[in-house]
Amino acid sequence: PTSKCAAHVPADESRGNAGPQAGQLQARGALNMSSGGYIQVAEVGQVNKMDGKCVHVDDLQIALFRVSDEEICAIGNICPHQGAPLADGVYDIEEGTVTCPLHAWEFNVRTGRRVNGLEAVTTYQTRIVGNVVEVLVDRDV
Repeated sequence: PTSKCAAHVPADESRGNAGPQAGQLQARGALNMSSGGYIQVAEVGQVNKMDGKCVHVDDLQIALFRVSDEEICAIGNICPHQGAPLADGVYDIEEGTVTCPLHAWEFNVRTGRRVNGLEAVTTYQTRIVGNVVEVLVDRDV
């Protein structure tokens, strides 16, 4: 099976860009640096309410989930159980959870915590600027 992950583009290649024009993020697969350490990862229209979208930021795989018209959550895309891509899992917008496609581990997309378990995936702060989804990635970790 194929993953929903976008092509990898190092964030360093996009530093200093003025920002995307409509369709530019999807067409080039490029990432752009924004203010405060946020990185532009997708256009809002690329993240639907039915399933996840995976993007790469350097060596990180991040799964995006739209929880409302005004909110998109970002979590680590790799399930800690056996490494399955969470963006390919079953997303329940009503519950705010994604279920791993391999062994049904369920995670809250806002907190990253596993439902009925102690495990968690990394969460990332997001913001929507215009038509662009931005993710804050701490490079000092």
